[in-house]
Amino acid sequence: MQKKFLLYFFILLTTVIRIYGEISISASVDKNEISLSDQLTLQVTVTGKISNLPNPTIPTIPDFQIYSSGRSQNITIINGQINSSVVFNYILSPRKVGEFIIEPFSINYQGKVYQTQPITIKVVQGKVKQLPVENNVYKGESKGLFVEMLVDKKSAYVNEQITMTFRFYTKVNLMSQPQYTAPTLTGFLVEDLPPQRNYYTTIAGERYYVSEIKTALFAVSAGKLQIGSAVVRCMVEDFNSEDFFSDRFFKQFFSSGKEVVLKTEPININILPLPQTSSESADAVGEYFIKSSVDKTKTEVNQTIMLNIEILGTGNIKAVTLPEKVIKEVLSKSFVVFDPISSFDINKENYIVKGKKIFQIPIAPTVQGQLEIPSIKFIYFDPIEKKYKNIFTKPILINVSPSKETDSSLQESYFTKEARKEGQKISIQDIRYIKLSHKIVNHTSFSIRWFFLQTIPLFVYIIFLGYFNYRKLLSEDIRKFRFSRAFKVFKAQIIKLKKMKNKNYYDKINILYDIFTNYFADKLNLSREIITAETIKKSYDKKLDTKTIEEILSLWEELNFYRFSKTKDKVNEFEQILGLTEKIISKLEYELQKI
Repeated sequence: MQKKFLLYFFILLTTVIRIYGEISISASVDKNEISLSDQLTLQVTVTGKISNLPNPTIPTIPDFQIYSSGRSQNITIINGQINSSVVFNYILSPRKVGEFIIEPFSINYQGKVYQTQPITIKVVQGKVKQLPVENNVYKGESKGLFVEMLVDKKSAYVNEQITMTFRFYTKVNLMSQPQYTAPTLTGFLVEDLPPQRNYYTTIAGERYYVSEIKTALFAVSAGKLQIGSAVVRCMVEDFNSEDFFSDRFFKQFFSSGKEVVLKTEPININILPLPQTSSESADAVGEYFIKSSVDKTKTEVNQTIMLNIEILGTGNIKAVTLPEKVIKEVLSKSFVVFDPISSFDINKENYIVKGKKIFQIPIAPTVQGQLEIPSIKFIYFDPIEKKYKNIFTKPILINVSPSKETDSSLQESYFTKEARKEGQKISIQDIRYIKLSHKIVNHTSFSIRWFFLQTIPLFVYIIFLGYFNYRKLLSEDIRKFRFSRAFKVFKAQIIKLKKMKNKNYYDKINILYDIFTNYFADKLNLSREIITAETIKKSYDKKLDTKTIEEILSLWEELNFYRFSKTKDKVNEFEQILGLTEKIISKLEYELQKI
């Protein structure tokens, strides 16, 4: 028995990965053998070189009760290449003793199916493993089945973390897995805080099973915001306890069950603006540190080196921006400064969002000698001390020797200088004679071509008359008119957006978001102001393929994230999200034609 125990101890983690091209999926469990009253954690990880990773398809797992325990996501952008990973967490509780197989999780991406291999789980009889017990967590009125929503603060600064906690309490038997609908969180950037906690607590002498989900919220603007109601739908046993047959055996056969819908109360949050001073301001809120380094300290004139600036700390690390203007000002005398490349890594230990963001800035010295990369200042707002703080990198010395080769991208070419000195030379061979004579052709004779040319105005008139009648019919049915023109307007606005050369990345993302929103407003015949992710989901639910709806909602979230990230111009990143938007809307149009 001891040898068997040791064997299972060394294979606690089972991971199966299959990689095809740019997408991979893996599944793992924290243990392969559990008791009937125990539970295990299942993680499904999807990675790829795209920003919008598809969600996995969950197989049927009849021998276990399965609960979602949240998800976490990480995106890095290095040298214009996006690398994403999403981890889905699930809690599994066995229904009976035996050896069972968890079928493969799968992903369908661009016509290819990627999947994990089956995982074997052994469920045995044994000592019941008790969940942790916490006393008197709930402070409200005790009931048999209820929910609550809490926040750690009801007043916070813009971009300061607010931790939202949802709890589901039950002391009755559930006949199916509860269906959780998250609250509307308009005006907030959202970060899931896994894992989901499960424990027991005692309220008024009654023992309750508690499921707890935490979420981090970051307000994007000051004012009065509201966290909407979270909803849980579940089936509970509907059985008359006074009935003669009301025992556990008969309940299994005669209980019809009834649906219970539970809602939390909305929560109002007061978001304070960051103080505005004449000398200092910042978007970063929390507590941060900064450091810098270079990939080499010896180089040549006009040779590129990489300046790395790393910002670490607690707060909304995704929204941290680099003071590019300051950097270019302090380096412009001795260096050519190129656009930075950024990546980030997020840690959510103890339900606090923290991590680091790295900016890689290519720079090229323009003069020789010992040059100094001076100290670079970063400003952030500390919400605890309620004041701005300045942090600095350490100066870095660079030894620059004369260039051995001329860099045509940074220096004016020799031939250009010589041409300027000598002026433009005109060769006599460039002059061509103009031919003055030409043959005059007489077209006065009658021909079939002439007849058709005379009838063209009549055909044009008929076509325009039909078109105007068509437009008149459409205008009488405004819903049909808006629906039919939505895709044409969308394509025209996309073409116009592509031609905008004087707009920066942030402006283009906002214009793309407006185009995306206006399209659905026309399709659904609604006002643009009431178009939300929930509106789109309800309008197309059971009409479109589930995967298409998920792609639309995922794109909605991504556009919202980039709208408020205040990222500097990144052509490749914008081109990618623009292409994704065109692809998803074209796919939606194709599916709507089948309905």
